Amino acid sequence: MPGSSGARMASSSPPAFGVTGLFPASATPPTVMELHLLRAFATVAESGTLTRAAAELHLSQSALSGQIRALEDALGVTLFRRRARGMDLTDAGADLLPLARKALDAATALRRKAERLRAQPTGRITLGLNTDPAFLRMVALHEALGAACPDVALEFTMTQTMTTPELLRESVIDAGYRYGQEFAPDIVEHPLRDVEIRIVIPACMVPALPASLPVTCPPAVSLGAAAATSVRAPRKGRTRTEAHPPPERPEWSAAVRRHGAPQFGEDAPRFAEDVPWPAAPTAPPMPGQDISRLGMPPGNASGLDDASNVPALALLAALLGRHGGMPAPRPDYAPSDLPRLPVHDASAWHALSQLPWIWPTCDCPFHRTVAARMAPYNLRPRTAAVAIDEPIVKQLVATGKGVAVLRADETAQMVRDHGVYVWPEPLSVPLCIAHRTDRSDDPALRALVEAARAVWR
Repeated sequence: MPGSSGARMASSSPPAFGVTGLFPASATPPTVMELHLLRAFATVAESGTLTRAAAELHLSQSALSGQIRALEDALGVTLFRRRARGMDLTDAGADLLPLARKALDAATALRRKAERLRAQPTGRITLGLNTDPAFLRMVALHEALGAACPDVALEFTMTQTMTTPELLRESVIDAGYRYGQEFAPDIVEHPLRDVEIRIVIPACMVPALPASLPVTCPPAVSLGAAAATSVRAPRKGRTRTEAHPPPERPEWSAAVRRHGAPQFGEDAPRFAEDVPWPAAPTAPPMPGQDISRLGMPPGNASGLDDASNVPALALLAALLGRHGGMPAPRPDYAPSDLPRLPVHDASAWHALSQLPWIWPTCDCPFHRTVAARMAPYNLRPRTAAVAIDEPIVKQLVATGKGVAVLRADETAQMVRDHGVYVWPEPLSVPLCIAHRTDRSDDPALRALVEAARAVWR
């Protein structure tokens, strides 16, 4: 009897995968459907010929033809019309093909899930390092992952923050360190720690106060709607300067919150000096330098006249002289010695923005954070050189070519070696380890992320 024969066939070989919903109501399906028959059906439908399908499946044409007949017998429908030039799907075959593909996809997903749920992860992970290995604690990470997953081999390669997402999408790397968060749906970023960044200024770019300028608080500098500075009357030889930051701008707020730049508000701290205005640093201007036009673009595009720019530069010099890095090498300088003062003064920010800057053309999170911090004052850094590679940037700063943004630890080293000035206000960006979203359940990657969190905890 056909029924008993079908039962004997099903019991004679172990089932590979249970399939339901693939058979017409009038047909009597077998209890299980062999996956290799569905794979033969889908492959022939995609290739259009038995010859190409047989080569792809590494079968003979007669064996593949037998599988198609076996599937048609089991389903009780004809799937293909045999023609001289190939195989065409019948109407029934076209209706059943999507269900067959769905069953094959489900079987593949089941196998991959089972592999990822194994007790001990194995394999190789290529990890991108976006900055120097010592800062990223590469050796500690390698040891932590090795202790947790001895069968996972960790391979390191140098990358950049801006290229990490694309390298992940192209499977060039499996995971990568990067600064900032892009919140792309196909990339998962695990924040590890906020990294402090600083604005570093070569000592030769900080002017001395002109002899004709009294050592007092500079007058207010009008920047239109961007900011306003008010000056209180001196009290017993003491001078106070208060900067009133502009109102928070909605289009700027999201970027600031995302990248960690300071917020403005009614309770925001004001920059104030309760001590006599300090003497300017002793570093002389560069040869032939006119302090009144230091850092100013041709034609005075800033909108400030020379007279009003002098107080702005004097404020910058005094601010850095009191709170910044020393204008001479300090062998004992450490990151903990970096100044920490929110600077809400339009004149100081204006003078800072008009100095020559080392600024990249790419969307670097460090520079994006600084640009967001300047945005309330309607200011943009004046680019003098384009560079993103850290050794190049540090060399340009060391030789006095421009202002730059560096990590706090690199900033302290620049003070020790080159006597640079440090802008008093600290900023920060998150350091993350990222991988593709579709690999979130990969046990080796999960182990890597946990090891990185433990190293940075």
